[in-house]
Amino acid sequence: MNDAMAAMSGAMSDERVRNQKGAPPPHRLQRNKAIRLLSNARAHDPKDSELRIRHSDHAVREAADEKKRRRRRYPDTAESTGKHLVMAELLPRGFEAEFASASYENHDMLVRVRGAGANPIRIKTVHSGPWYVRWDLFAKRADQVTVYVLLGVDTATPARFFVVKNGDLATQFRQPPSWKAFGFIDVKSVEKYENNWDLLK
Repeated sequence: MNDAMAAMSGAMSDERVRNQKGAPPPHRLQRNKAIRLLSNARAHDPKDSELRIRHSDHAVREAADEKKRRRRRYPDTAESTGKHLVMAELLPRGFEAEFASASYENHDMLVRVRGAGANPIRIKTVHSGPWYVRWDLFAKRADQVTVYVLLGVDTATPARFFVVKNGDLATQFRQPPSWKAFGFIDVKSVEKYENNWDLLK
């Protein structure tokens, strides 16, 4: 009996010492050790390493794609706004309109009226003039209709629309001597074509 009591007293004494020193009890030590062993095993598991590599590669690709989206986001804002505004102008006037698919590489919208064939058009949008355009718009596609959209510098300014055939602006195309493919069209050059929607009929 005395021996049992002495053993119990010793165990209690050891527990008090551990508690005083802040040491975790044995079952917690064993659990922590098991966790460490499992973590080490996973770190050396080829399948787990390959999974981490795949996740890392995916993250890199996602970051690259996000950078591309950020680069495109701001230049595309005005163009996207212009296209939707043109659509909003056409539909109440009795036109049928849809955004052009990828097969219409040099056009932004298909416009129809009274079941007639589709008329592909370009849409150029800026907040303030001029519009920067390629010379081949005028040299190769003189009969194509382009809608020049002027958004204005603030939201309180109503958008303006200028509807004109490329050939009608060929003499208004301005190109600095050092420029090769690009030039510009200023607002004054298109003012007489404002709201010239009947051109699409």
